Amino acid sequence: MPKHSSKNDVAPGSRPGWGHAAMSSNVYLASARAFEAEPFCCAAEAATDAMPDKASLASMTVISAIVGSTREGRFSEKPAKWILQHLKKRDGVDARLLDLRDFPMPFFDQRTTPATPGRPPYKNEVVQRWTAAITQSDGFVFVTPEYNYGPSAVLKNAIDWVYPEWNRKAAAFVSYGSAMGARSVQQLRETVIELQVAPIRSSVHIPLATLWAHYTGGDVDAGLAELEAPPGAMIDDLLWWTAASKTARASAS
Repeated sequence: MPKHSSKNDVAPGSRPGWGHAAMSSNVYLASARAFEAEPFCCAAEAATDAMPDKASLASMTVISAIVGSTREGRFSEKPAKWILQHLKKRDGVDARLLDLRDFPMPFFDQRTTPATPGRPPYKNEVVQRWTAAITQSDGFVFVTPEYNYGPSAVLKNAIDWVYPEWNRKAAAFVSYGSAMGARSVQQLRETVIELQVAPIRSSVHIPLATLWAHYTGGDVDAGLAELEAPPGAMIDDLLWWTAASKTARASAS
């Protein structure tokens, strides 16, 4: 920590006065420059100290919000990013966004199913990246539209490419569309049970007015802001079940 100069910063045995103005000015300027540079150094050190270590990262719970639509002009990314921000507010949570546009997988066409014991990994590079993302996740929030009483084909296909990596985890649902997506969620609950995933009872169903605002240039954020209570209850439940399943998986391994 540099020592700041003052009128008393003079040579030993001397008395402060005008004769020392030049020396005192130089000392002051040198100290001022050092002081100006120090906050950046200290900020860098503080940022380094604040970075979690490997043990902390390993102890964090990874929750992935899955964007369940890839169509042009889609609405799904808005509630997905909204729920992601809610997740990021929770301590100990590593919230991630898995956008199916980033995982353009073909329709499932393999001879062996993902649940086949001992099967080799699928060769498709995108499928491998998707599988790795599911492996790294402890829990999920599916953000799903409702198409003809069910989820989108692209979401169902993404689910079907993976099996053991889903097992013994928990999932919650954010939905929109006809009937606020409730029927899509009902189908997904049955699907994830087959994946050995625990579906959370609490969910978030976005009103049709908020969806319509997206397509008419309205205020989607205002509509989502009116839904502050449901995300909190859903995330509380999701984290409880995720913690329970994570502990159980660790004890079984």
